[in-house]
Amino acid sequence: MSRRLQLIGLILLTIALILFLLWFFFWRNRVAPVVTAPAPITTPVFAPKVIEPPPIPPAPLPPAPPSGLQAVATTFTQRYGSFSCEANYQNLRDVLPLLTPSFAGEIQTIIDKNAPCIDFYTQTTRVITVSVKTRDDALGTATVEINTQQDIAELSPQNHRLTYRIITLEMKKIGDSWRVASAVWN
Repeated sequence: MSRRLQLIGLILLTIALILFLLWFFFWRNRVAPVVTAPAPITTPVFAPKVIEPPPIPPAPLPPAPPSGLQAVATTFTQRYGSFSCEANYQNLRDVLPLLTPSFAGEIQTIIDKNAPCIDFYTQTTRVITVSVKTRDDALGTATVEINTQQDIAELSPQNHRLTYRIITLEMKKIGDSWRVASAVWN
């Protein structure tokens, strides 16, 4: 039994010696880090520079409404045929300068009478072709037929469908500009 105790003692002594050597070589020679205070930073003092904002340019003038027959017909159709519940009939207000006084009165009545819609609804109209069916420059009248594509979304933006419709415009020349006198979706 004493031989066994001697063997256990020798193993414990060897482990203690290994631990002491590890401590002696690694932890004992470790130098404490030297902390130096950073040198104070001096910043030069400058006199504040007065920066004047650039002058505000005058507001640009709103673009003049188109005056050519096809330009007026295209602009009117895209705006008149596009609608969003969130815009509160802004599309109709946008086309008022392109209309004859009597047709503008009809459209203004529609704006005033209709309440904003509750459910989500949006409609975007794109002009595909413009065809001038009749034009009499002496009388200042014209009939224009426009093929359109309408992207309609109801109840959600993901629920949309494409339709193709034709709108017929009766145009009247007032001064140098063409105006829409009536519009009928076919």
